[in-house]
Formats: sequence, structure tokens, C-alpha cells
Amino acid sequence: MPDFSLFDYDQSAPLAVDVVAEQKRGAVTLQDIAYASPKFGKVTAYLVVPPGSGPFAGLLFVHWGQGNREEFVDEAVALAELGVVSLSMDAPHARPHRWRPQDQTPEAALAADIQLLVDMRRGLDLLLARPDVDPQRIGYVGHSLGATKGGILAAIDKRVRAYVLMGGAVSLTRNYRVSPNPSIALYRDSIPTQEWEEFMVLLEPFDTVHYITTAAPASLLFQFARNDEFISEEEALLFEKLASEPKQTLWYDCAHDFNDEARRDRVAWLAAQLNLVVKSVPDQSTSKETP
Repeated sequence: MPDFSLFDYDQSAPLAVDVVAEQKRGAVTLQDIAYASPKFGKVTAYLVVPPGSGPFAGLLFVHWGQGNREEFVDEAVALAELGVVSLSMDAPHARPHRWRPQDQTPEAALAADIQLLVDMRRGLDLLLARPDVDPQRIGYVGHSLGATKGGILAAIDKRVRAYVLMGGAVSLTRNYRVSPNPSIALYRDSIPTQEWEEFMVLLEPFDTVHYITTAAPASLLFQFARNDEFISEEEALLFEKLASEPKQTLWYDCAHDFNDEARRDRVAWLAAQLNLVVKSVPDQSTSKETP
């Protein structure tokens, strides 16, 4: 049984939100912010706020490992027009140097993973502290890294009603061991064998496989790419199989970075799950629920 206490923190501590800059995207407000991490430094993020007083749905976005908080800004602005307050946050490795983990040891990598989960929970605190956010309509969107960690968040924090998980790894250690992807293979080959195996043993208890089985009562939407260079069809199907109900899976003819069709499907699914008012539902006729 996973040790959920590793992701505990002081929920009563001040969020200490700094607004660095603010701009308008039409009637939508986009704030460049930083809030206090319970582990270290500050979490850099974008807060996207619709016009009006709400109550609005709330949404937390977490990017893929090669990206940062910029990945979902356009999507967050589009959703703001439907009545959603969004927080798009940077993972620890994507933050300014002074707030970024400096140690490269396996123990430091694990600590950064734990910090990311704690900072995600703190991001939910930030959304729920807003008087214009409806606590019964909270959602989450994660891509790759964000999907992998989102599968853990679903088990340890029950405040989120709906999760979209895009191209996540149900077992990161298995993915690291067998993936033929050149970047992963290069990383694997750069570490001495014994040190690598010790690293895998250290990380294995934090694989999403141990958490996604207890995501309920949250609803899950899995999005997978048929030409994914990081996630195999076998791994995707295992993620889907192990996840608790209710769940839905959609497949796309694209690579790991996904496409506009996937984005339209996400918006339509979130609109249904979070009771958003939309004038028309995007066409989902080309999506298929089997690989």
C-alpha cells in the first residue's frame, strides 16, 4: 500500500501569492503568478480568470516533461470563455534557477517528484481559496508527466471531480527499463547498471500503477496517441485497465504531443463533467474508443 503521508503538507500555511504581471486576452485576465511551495521556493504559474463573479469551475493544468506552464495557456483562455478559472503550473525542473532542484542524485529526483505532487495539491488550495470558484466543479488536465502524476493525485486528493490524462505512464520504472525511445535509452545508458537498478528500486513505489486503481469517485478521460514515441499501446491499455470507474478512453492518429482533435474532445468532455454552458459541442465523430 502506498504511503500517502509522503504527500502531506500544512494546508493552513499562507499561499503567499505574488502577482508578477497581468494582461488581458479579450475579456479574460491572464496573471503571471508565483505561490509558496511547502517544500522549497515558489511555484511559477499562470492564473487565467474569466470576467464576472462566478461561480466558476476550477481547473489545474500540468504540462509534459519537455514543456512548461505555457503549454496550456491558449486552452485555459478558451475555457475561461466557458466559465473556468485555470491554474497552469510549472513542475520543479521548469522553474527559475533559484527555485529549481540543483542536485542530480536519484534521491533528489524522487524528492522533486514528491514536491511536484505537493505543489499540485497546493495549486488546488489556491483555486479553492477563491470565492469565485465552485468547490464541487474542480477538474485536472495533465499531459505526459502531468498525466503520470495526475494518476497519483487522483488517489491522494479527492477534491477533483474530473481528470483528463494525456499520454501518461502507468509504470515509469517499466517505461524507463524497456522504452526504445532514443532520449530515454540515452538516459538509461548514461548511468552505471548497479546505480540504475538502485534508482529503479527507489522509484518503483511511486509508480502510478499503485494509485490509479483508487481514483474513484473522480471521472477519468484517458487520451492516447497511436504514434506515441514514449508510451506503447501495451502500456496505455494497462493504464486504462487498472484505472477505477468511471472512465473513458479516446485514441488519436498523432504523436505524443497530440493534436487539435484531442483538444476539442477534452473541452467537450470537461464541459459535460463540470457543467459548463456551451453553445455547441465540438465534433467527436473521428475519435475512436479502441486502439
